[in-house]
Amino acid sequence: MVKVNGAAIAIYIIFSIAILVGAIVFIRLKLKTKLKPFLVGGLTWLAFSVMLEGSLNAIILTAVPSIRANIFIFAIFGGLMAGIFEELGRYLAFMVFLKRDIENDKNALAYAAGHGGFEAVYILLTTVLSIIVMAAMINGGAGEQLGDQLPSATESIKSLTAPMALLAVVERISAIIAHFALTVFVWFSFKEGKPALLFVAIGVHAAFDAASLLLANVLPVWAVEIAILIMAAAIGAAGRYVWKKHHTAETALL
Repeated sequence: MVKVNGAAIAIYIIFSIAILVGAIVFIRLKLKTKLKPFLVGGLTWLAFSVMLEGSLNAIILTAVPSIRANIFIFAIFGGLMAGIFEELGRYLAFMVFLKRDIENDKNALAYAAGHGGFEAVYILLTTVLSIIVMAAMINGGAGEQLGDQLPSATESIKSLTAPMALLAVVERISAIIAHFALTVFVWFSFKEGKPALLFVAIGVHAAFDAASLLLANVLPVWAVEIAILIMAAAIGAAGRYVWKKHHTAETALL
């Protein structure tokens, strides 16, 4: 019999709702832009990260399982895959769906809210769903269906406490900050024909993800989240610099 921590689940759900409501308020009241870039951002993340990157990752890791055996190789592989797929996804989204909206730089921020917001909500709600389903299976006598994953599933449920949920929220906030900055890099890469900014975005994204995974293997969770927040703040500062340098006068927002 395992018990799901109700407070932790509530934190996940409340923050997910807050992200969506906050993003829409930010876009409509602060940016005063349409929801189109927001939706494009969210759907692009789903297409390029969850579907394309996720599928290719599964194929490669199944074909070459030794990648998982070395944490450094695995971290670099994961970081590069995320950087390449997500940043190229942004660039293609701007090229195909937002080309007519490129003159208003605020649309970059609306796109970032969608990209980072959808990712946060997806990760948080799928975590909640998986925890609830696993707990129901175990408590309902169907735990054997989890096979070799039963011990890890039980541990995942027991380790989900309110403090851990709050740390997960902090991690999502860090990721959203990074996504805003990376979107700014790619936005001006496309708008001003500066491919170097796209490659910088890919490299920064890859390094951010790889470093996060490596740190998670040597530091306690709270220290990892502080480190991730510091890295995200640095990336955010770089994004702010790029914004200040390239945005047009009528979109002076940051």
